[in-house]
Amino acid sequence: MAQVLPFNGFYTDTSQKNSARTCINYMPMRHDAGSLSEYTLKSTSGITSGIQKAGLNISGRSFDFQINGLTTEACVPVISDAGFLFLYSNGPSFIETRTINLLSISAPDFAVSTVAMTNNDTAAFVCQSANAQTLVSYQVSGSTIVTAPAPAGPKFNDMEYLGDRFIYMSSRSSDRGENIRVYYSEILDPTNVGSLNFFSDLSQTSSNRGIYVDSGRLYLFTSTGYSVWANSPDVNLPFKIQRGSSGDIGLSSPAGKVSVGGKLYFIGIEKGAYSFYVLAGGTITNIGNDFIKRELESSNGGVLIAINDSERTFICIKSVNRVFCYDISTGEYHERVSYNSVTGAPEAWRVDAHERAQGKSIVFYDNDLGVLVSEFDESIGTEFGDNVYRECITSPFNSDGVTNNVRELTFQTDIDYTTFNPNLDHPKLGLEVSGDFGNTYGQQMFQEFENIGETDRLLRFMSIGFFRQAFVFKITTNIPYPHSLLKMLVRLQKGFRQI
Repeated sequence: MAQVLPFNGFYTDTSQKNSARTCINYMPMRHDAGSLSEYTLKSTSGITSGIQKAGLNISGRSFDFQINGLTTEACVPVISDAGFLFLYSNGPSFIETRTINLLSISAPDFAVSTVAMTNNDTAAFVCQSANAQTLVSYQVSGSTIVTAPAPAGPKFNDMEYLGDRFIYMSSRSSDRGENIRVYYSEILDPTNVGSLNFFSDLSQTSSNRGIYVDSGRLYLFTSTGYSVWANSPDVNLPFKIQRGSSGDIGLSSPAGKVSVGGKLYFIGIEKGAYSFYVLAGGTITNIGNDFIKRELESSNGGVLIAINDSERTFICIKSVNRVFCYDISTGEYHERVSYNSVTGAPEAWRVDAHERAQGKSIVFYDNDLGVLVSEFDESIGTEFGDNVYRECITSPFNSDGVTNNVRELTFQTDIDYTTFNPNLDHPKLGLEVSGDFGNTYGQQMFQEFENIGETDRLLRFMSIGFFRQAFVFKITTNIPYPHSLLKMLVRLQKGFRQI
């Protein structure tokens, strides 16, 4: 009798025998009880070849705002060396027309550090120069764009908006104590920041790392902890610390946080140890498992970006040379890897930012030539024109501690031939089996995916072998077609010898 094997539980354990499980460029998808299988594997969406924009770099944060009463889906700040701010608005779609609205910026060394917005129709961009580290504000009201002068004062590297004031986190060195200060503007005036318009947590023992507004409260993160602040009626100090609401979870860096759906996901530090956290409704929860904690420790933190793929939202943890994606709906992890088109060698996933605008899923890749602007596309299986190697190594299966003679391994699959013609190179699924927990594998075997118009083919691998302990399967593809592994069935004969 065939048994169903699951596709779940990747990147969870630090044990050598359990941590061999990989899910590279596949997304584990959980389904209801009436589906073919509770878990399936879906190939990550393809990425179009894109348009190369020379001399650009990506920075900042996107948000919705209004022009002429129409709300945009997103505003993505992209800065060029020539000094241009790119706005995606409710005009012609950028991806369809290949045109972008430009706002001229006077400083040629300008680069976005961060962006905040008001709560009314006026949007204000407050950006940080790469060299001078001063602020320039762009205010949009109706169809008018106004450039305001930069406020004098210290250097800033994070900002928020609360109580009709713009709030700036200082990053200056500690010789003047400004590395623990948070400055604030006058009401609805982002450039009016007085030299005494700041507050500090006097009990703070380390420098600022980031700020975040949640439910009318400002969270001030340092490298060792956080404090919570709220609006105060005191005109001389409009923000007041909330006693008893502080904690000992710090933030790795301003780039180690991302806000999605009213929740803050961040790489935190607790008692010197890195982990993955979420802040929601005033509660911070540790959602990092042993594997992710070890990866963050080995790379001293990382960068977070949010992506939306196949109508699911993922938080991507970009460490030194690996990218792990956390499904916020299921808690499952998978890994995304790019491959060098010349050498075929694996490298860190190339995507540096992702935004949805005008119904498009826009992808940014910051390379040596500038910024490559592309799209997620579920109808293709390639990324930037290259085939994508995909791999899944299952968890060990030991059939309740007895020996096994694996007679058959069968896959139910689905593949989309809409974009490419498979006549010349029919796609194949590769299978390798290991009897030593993934340390070594036997000879690779192949089965062809179903033909066009065929819906009932099963990919059968026969006479797999005899295993005294657990066996592990490695499944691979390297094809240009979107595909899914819907169900994995194993037919085996259990031995009488207990392990």
